Amino acid sequence: MKLPIRLYKIIQEQFANKIVKPSISKDLEKLQIDDVKKEEAENEIISDKNELPENNHNERTENILDSKGDNLQKEIGLLEYIKDLDDFEEILHVLNMKGEKQGVQFKKGNIQYYSNRLPKYKSIICNKKIRNKKKKALQNIEISDSFQDQKEKVARCPCFYRIKLDSDGKVLSIAKSNENHTGHDFLIKKYEFTNEMRQDLSCFNKNSKIHEIKIFLENKFKVELSYRTIYSEFRKAFPLLGPKDALVFIQWCENHGYEVAKYIDEENKSLTKILIVSDLMRAHYSSYGDVVLIDSTYRVNKYKLPYVLFSGFTHKGRNCIFAVGIVNDETQDTFRWLLERFLEFHKTFMNILVSDHDLALATTLKTYYPEIIHILCQWHIKQSFNKNFSYLSAMNYGYLKEKIITLIWLEDQDTFSRNYEEIIKDLEARKLHKSINYLKDMHSIRNKWARSFLPWTFTGGVHTTSRVESVNSLIKRYVNSGSEVVDFIQFIIAFEKKNIDEDLKIENHISNQYDQHPIVTEMGKQLFGIILTKHFDQFTKSHNYTIQYIETTSNCTTIYQAKNIYAKDKSKYRKVFSKEDGYECTCESFCRGGLVCRHMFALANINQDKNLNKLKINSRWFPPKLLNFSFQMKDDNFSFETEKVQTYLEQNNKKIEDEETKIAEPGNQVKEDKIQISFQRNSRSRGAPKKEKRAKSFSEKRTNLKRKGFHDLLW
Repeated sequence: MKLPIRLYKIIQEQFANKIVKPSISKDLEKLQIDDVKKEEAENEIISDKNELPENNHNERTENILDSKGDNLQKEIGLLEYIKDLDDFEEILHVLNMKGEKQGVQFKKGNIQYYSNRLPKYKSIICNKKIRNKKKKALQNIEISDSFQDQKEKVARCPCFYRIKLDSDGKVLSIAKSNENHTGHDFLIKKYEFTNEMRQDLSCFNKNSKIHEIKIFLENKFKVELSYRTIYSEFRKAFPLLGPKDALVFIQWCENHGYEVAKYIDEENKSLTKILIVSDLMRAHYSSYGDVVLIDSTYRVNKYKLPYVLFSGFTHKGRNCIFAVGIVNDETQDTFRWLLERFLEFHKTFMNILVSDHDLALATTLKTYYPEIIHILCQWHIKQSFNKNFSYLSAMNYGYLKEKIITLIWLEDQDTFSRNYEEIIKDLEARKLHKSINYLKDMHSIRNKWARSFLPWTFTGGVHTTSRVESVNSLIKRYVNSGSEVVDFIQFIIAFEKKNIDEDLKIENHISNQYDQHPIVTEMGKQLFGIILTKHFDQFTKSHNYTIQYIETTSNCTTIYQAKNIYAKDKSKYRKVFSKEDGYECTCESFCRGGLVCRHMFALANINQDKNLNKLKINSRWFPPKLLNFSFQMKDDNFSFETEKVQTYLEQNNKKIEDEETKIAEPGNQVKEDKIQISFQRNSRSRGAPKKEKRAKSFSEKRTNLKRKGFHDLLW
C-alpha cells in the first residue's frame, strides 16, 4: 500500500531517527491532531479580522501596536496652515515644515483621477509605520506557510489629508482629513548639517526629492536629520524663485554682474522677452564678433521657453558666447527685438550671421539689417532637401535627388547653373510642380547656402551651425525641462570660467618632424589651439605641391601656379601672387577660412622664407595681450573679481566709434519693476514653438483652392 505524499513526509520528519517503523494508524492519529490545532489557529485569526470594521481606519489601527507594545497617540492640528493654499506641493512643504517641530513627517499618498486621466484627489499621509508581531497565543502553534508569512503586520499611521484638485491641478479644498497620530513616537531630531553633507548635497539636481536626499544622508552618515534642515540647505544650493520668478531672476542677474534687457507684456503682466549680456561677453564680441552664430534650444526649463544663443569662436578656435536670449516665440518681431538689444549692448554690427533656415530671422535681417551677410547652415539645407525630395527615391529617381543635394557643395558657379537647369527640366518632364516651386524658392536665395555663390569674405571656415549646436548639447546635459532659469545662467557662468582658463593656457608645442622648421617655430609663438593645428596641417600638405612661374605684371606682382603632384586632374592648379607686402592666393582656405593655405606655404618653401613676414596670417587668430594672472571665481556668488575683469576688458576691447554705429532707442517698454510679473509659460509642451511658414506661390494657392472646391462638392 502506497502512502500519500503529505503523510509520508510527516512520518519521515517525525521518525527520521527511529529504527522501528511506526504503524499507519498512529500516523493518521497524529495527522488528525495537528489538523485540529491548525484549524483552531486559523479560526482565531479570522475572528480577529472580523472584529475590526473595514471602513473605520482609526479603530483598525488602534489594535495594531509596535514591537514593544506601546500605544502612542497624539493629535497635531496643522489644518489651519494649509486651508488657504492653492498648490499641492506647497501644502506638502508646509506640513513638513510645521510638523517637524512636533516630530512627524508627511509624504504623498494615493491619487484618484478624472475620466480624462487628470488628478482629481491627492492625499498626504504620515510617513510613520506601525508594526506588531504575531500574538503570543499563536506562537507555539504550527500553522501553514500562508500564515507563517503574517508573523509581522504593518500598517500606517491613520493621519491623512485628502485634497481635491481642479482640471488645472490647483487645489479646490481639503475634502477630508484626520490629524490623530497613533502607534509611533514623536522624536524631534536635532543634528547639524556638516560641510561633508553639503558637498554630497551638491551632487543632486534641482528635481531631486527631499525625502530621497534625507534617506541618502542618514544612511551614509548614520544620523537622523530634520526635514526642515535638509530643505533649507537644499534651497541654498538650488534656489526656488516662486510666484515672483521673473523679478527675482532679473534681480539675481543684476547682482551677479549681468546686464539685462527685458520686455514685459502689459496685458498678462508676464516677461516675454529677455536678453542677458556679461562683461566677458562684451570682451569676446569686441575681439571675435565678426562671425556670429545664432540658434535656439528647447525643453530646457519648466516654462517651456526656448533659449536663443549668440555665439562665436576665439583665436584658439574655441566656442564663446556673446549673448543669451529667453523668448516665448520665434516670430519676426521677436528676432527684431533681440537684434536691436544685442546691437545696443555691443555697439557694433557683425559681418557674418550664420543660422538655420528660419524664415522669421531671414525676413528680419533682410528688412532691417541688409548690411549683415546672412549665411544658412548647409547641414540644415541638406536635411531640407532630403525631406522635400525623399519621394524621388521611392519613384526610382534617386539619382535626381543626389544631384539636387550636390548643388550645395559645387565650387564653380557655371557648373551650378548648368546642373540646376538640367534638374528643372527633369522635374518639368515628370510634372513635379511642387518640387519645382520649392527649388526655385531656394535658388532665389542661393547666395546664402550654395558654396559657389557665398560671399568671398572671411567666415573662419564656418558654413554650419555645428558650433552653437555643440553648446546646446552641453546645455541639455546641465538642465532639463524641469529646471529653473537660474540653472541655465549658472551653466553660462561655468562655461565662461572655463573659457578664461583655456585662454590663459599656453599650447604652442608640436612634436613632429617639422617642429624645428623656422616657420613652424614662428607659428607656435603666435597661434594656439585648433588654429595652430589647422595651419600646421596646411604646412605639411604644402610638400606635395610644385610651384611654377607664370608671369610678372606691371605693378610688380609675380604670379605662380601651384599643382598637387598626386592630383588626378593634372590641369588643375591654383594661382599664388607674390607682392611686396606678402603672398596671396585664390583658394577658399585663404579667402574664407582665414588660413595660410598650402599653396602659400609651398611658395614660401621654394623661396626659403625663414619667418612669417610674407605669409599674411589673419589678425583674427592673434591672441589678445593679456597679463599673467589667473581668474578666480567666488564660491558665494559665482562672480569674477572686479579688478581682473576690468584689466581683461581694457586689453581686449577695440576702439569703436559710437557715433557711426549708434543704434536707435527701443520702442515703448514697461519699466515698472515693482509690478508682480512672472515668466509667460509656453502653451506647447513639446519641441519648438510655432514658427512662421514659407509664403505659398500662386500655383500652390490655386491648387489648394481646387482641392477645397472638390472637397465641398463631395459633401
